[in-house]
Amino acid sequence: MNFIKAIVLYFSRLIAQVVCYVAEWIVIFCEWPTKIILGLFKKSEYIRTGACKMTGQCCHLIGMEFPQSWHTRTRLLTLVKKWHFLRYNFTYLGTVDSLLVYECGYVTKDNKCGIQRFKPALCRGFPKTPLTGYTKLHKGCGFSFVKRYPSEFEKILNKLTTQSHPHP
Repeated sequence: MNFIKAIVLYFSRLIAQVVCYVAEWIVIFCEWPTKIILGLFKKSEYIRTGACKMTGQCCHLIGMEFPQSWHTRTRLLTLVKKWHFLRYNFTYLGTVDSLLVYECGYVTKDNKCGIQRFKPALCRGFPKTPLTGYTKLHKGCGFSFVKRYPSEFEKILNKLTTQSHPHP
């Protein structure tokens, strides 16, 4: 009887993961046109440089930003934690300030992803480059953020502005 119960639990979790995976890709597909249109008018303040050093720090301590005002809504918090567990196999470790802290269940002992070919978009795109500011990184991370340099047009415009309006 326990064997049948285990099989039913396994397949129900598998179905839930597939549904979550499909839902995530629908959201990503819907965000794609917005990112392109927004990218035509606004560029990020920083540029991501570097590459992953596979230290595993970002897999062992994953911080998900969650609005502080929502922490009093226990049902919503529980739903978010369940979503992260079902979709990403993240184990909830606790809350620090406005961050929900997780650990990935797929990271191997040698700090590599156990599901590299099926790695979620959340992990593939880490660290994201927001429009303003930059993502905080663990010490020793191979990635870094560099302030975007002004374009040639902006340099010429600044030069012309200072020439036409010299400072005393």
